[in-house]
Amino acid sequence: MASAVRDGLAMTSEAVLTYAIDAAAPALDLPDALRAALAADAHGSTLEVILAATVEAPGLFFQLDAAGVVARTLHGQNRPLATCRPERAPEGPMPVVPSGQILHLSDFAMARREDGRIALEAPGAWARVVVHDPSLLAVLGALASGCDLDACCRAVPEHSANAVGKLLQLFDWCNLLAHSENAGVFAPHERLMHTRTRLGYHRKPIGKTGQNPVQAETSQPSLEMVALPRLGNEEMPLDTVLRMRRSIRTHGAAPMRKEQLSRFLLRVLAEENGRRSYPSGGGCYPLNGYLAIRSCQDVSAGLYRYLPEKHMLSKVAEDGPGLNQLMKDTAVAAATTEPPQMLLILSADFTRITPVYGDLSYSLVLKEAGAIMQSAALAAAAGGLAASPL
Repeated sequence: MASAVRDGLAMTSEAVLTYAIDAAAPALDLPDALRAALAADAHGSTLEVILAATVEAPGLFFQLDAAGVVARTLHGQNRPLATCRPERAPEGPMPVVPSGQILHLSDFAMARREDGRIALEAPGAWARVVVHDPSLLAVLGALASGCDLDACCRAVPEHSANAVGKLLQLFDWCNLLAHSENAGVFAPHERLMHTRTRLGYHRKPIGKTGQNPVQAETSQPSLEMVALPRLGNEEMPLDTVLRMRRSIRTHGAAPMRKEQLSRFLLRVLAEENGRRSYPSGGGCYPLNGYLAIRSCQDVSAGLYRYLPEKHMLSKVAEDGPGLNQLMKDTAVAAATTEPPQMLLILSADFTRITPVYGDLSYSLVLKEAGAIMQSAALAAAAGGLAASPL
């Protein structure tokens, strides 16, 4: 093994890539010889084991790579430095990082903990890089301000230029380096949500992947219970309501009547026989409705939780500075000077949906909130109420 000396430190100049079937890969239809080899090695199969099976299955390695299950580990100084772990098939061959080119870390690059190591990824990339040697993370500081290959090597003098060069190749291959084609209209957190809630970007199943959780009633102390009357429906054609709907930010002087509030909540949030008027993934109904009331006939000011099964209001906070500030903030958001008579607040209980939908849960909660906003806007129009979604 050749060695070199730089900055007074001895190091190996050799850096190699080894190949293995990614431990997180889905079940595959593999030849018996390879399946037996994998069963004997809990950590996957080295390239030699894969090639040993190609006598029975020519081109097996390339088939596995095209299936997006071959992980690549960079070794240097006789130890693993970083692993490229795929989510799908590679996007073309590994790029070459030209000497002298100034490299920058992508605006979309993110670091997180994975099995006690640092994983680097860009939302939407075909693979992520898991760093085994923490000293290599100093390269990220150099890339943040921009550097060429030589400057990156100076950031980690204990590693060979060959190893650092191959690491940068892995970074570039996994979209961790900035390119003009990586830019777009998405912010990093928006791109992350998009890739985590769409098929084709990762191996995790999308949809109803778990069982319905036990939906225990959330216990909150109540300062006061307000029963709401159950009123008969006032029929109005849907197309008429759709044409009537407007965002109205100017409210009248007369306070809302209790009967109007009751009919509004019956149409929007009430639950009957375990179902509500709006769609919810798996019928989990993670959204709870709270009403901040400043002015309503026969209902004192304060913060209330709506109980959809009982069609009742449970007071959880009295009127005070906090509620007043909330109403002032609402007026600012609505570009008005007068605080609203009433504010409907949606709060999500993720324990009701995450065990069922996993990574898709947050996206489903946002969709459900949109469905409720539409229902609320139409119910307000049908009831002659001035309403505006914020």
